[in-house]
Amino acid sequence: MGEQNYMSDLDNFNNIYANLAESAYKGRPNNFPPNVSKSKETPYDFSKDYINKKTGKIQTYGGTNLPNNGVVYLQPDKTLETTPYYTSQIVDSTTSVSGFDRIQVPHIYQKGLLTDEKAGFNAYFVTDTPELNKETKETYLAVRGSDSMSIENLNDWVANDGNFALTDVYIPQAGLAYLALISKIGDIKEQAPNAKLNVTGHSLGTMVSAQAVAKLYHDYPKDFSTIGKGVLFDGPDVTKSLKKMGLSDKEIKAVGEKVTYYVNPFDMVSMLNRTAPYEEQFGHVNVIVPVHFSMTFDEISSHDFGEFQMNAYGNPLVASKNFHPEMLTAGHQLADLIEKSVSKVEAAGISGVSASEILAALSEGVLALIALGLTAAAAKAIYDEFKKSYQDIVSEANKKAKAWNAKHIPDYQNRIRSASGSQKVELRVELLQCVWTNVK
Repeated sequence: MGEQNYMSDLDNFNNIYANLAESAYKGRPNNFPPNVSKSKETPYDFSKDYINKKTGKIQTYGGTNLPNNGVVYLQPDKTLETTPYYTSQIVDSTTSVSGFDRIQVPHIYQKGLLTDEKAGFNAYFVTDTPELNKETKETYLAVRGSDSMSIENLNDWVANDGNFALTDVYIPQAGLAYLALISKIGDIKEQAPNAKLNVTGHSLGTMVSAQAVAKLYHDYPKDFSTIGKGVLFDGPDVTKSLKKMGLSDKEIKAVGEKVTYYVNPFDMVSMLNRTAPYEEQFGHVNVIVPVHFSMTFDEISSHDFGEFQMNAYGNPLVASKNFHPEMLTAGHQLADLIEKSVSKVEAAGISGVSASEILAALSEGVLALIALGLTAAAAKAIYDEFKKSYQDIVSEANKKAKAWNAKHIPDYQNRIRSASGSQKVELRVELLQCVWTNVK
């Protein structure tokens, strides 16, 4: 739920929270890992274009209207330690009677306040000054989401994604993020009393961030005042999990006032647990108008950063009742489909499997569902219905979006003629999106 086999990155760096959430992953423009030093901060300038080293061309355009002119500093994690460990492996042997030998294979893993490789947890502390001091205004904790599904990343997919989707529990990585928040807030209070700590993340990073911030509010409400904003991308609703953690409805609402979500209506991860009206979900939920009409596991994934359209002021293009309302409807339809499909798999006799694993299997096909324990006939029936319904949701939204654009493009052209300043810029961005949707 984070790095895909085919990655699409942000088109521009206009939103500081999206920039940091994307940079938390490996192999991204201005990526943080593995640039964390134990002794010195690393500067990043998101106002500059990012040039692809292989092609020599601009991959991501520099941001405008960014806080601190786009300059931030990745702070060192002085607690980070590299620890050796060994795993047992059976190999062929020409000397053993059995024909096999067991050997110890050496490995290393990193662990510190912001990193625990065995737990799959990675976070990055970023500031707007080289060091925390009285001049510091904004600090950020960027929580990395989960890597692509593999044996190596089972901590992400099973212990965290899986536990959350299956039981709505307080996931292990959230506990680590909670400790990181407490520590960093302590540093801020002591060294940078005028600064706020903002939190951002993508995919699994949204679940980790939301649960950690909510627990902070529940346990240390006075420290919660240091939290500025939580801006989260492509993550599910966490309301049920917060209630299981012991938060009251009043506490959930209070925490949610500081949290903003941007979710793709065509993304399975974004729409997990979102069958309730958007305004009743945790935080302020914004359904984006994505660049493409693609699904989660398409080559151009609806779960990736490249689907966000950021204007010059860093605002993602979002749907409303008056602007591309078909996106709001599509999101609810996908949320309903996910819930029904997971229920069908469970009703077929499969238990102890997370919703995340079921969704991954649904995306991969019949054989993946059979591997979960379904019969061939049941797997084919469930998969065929899910795939058709999913495609129908996206196709219907595409059709309605083009119809909406055809009706409203002339109105946009008239409004632009009479607009001025920033309003004209905003209207032009929306008009360009309408034209782009009509040619796809």
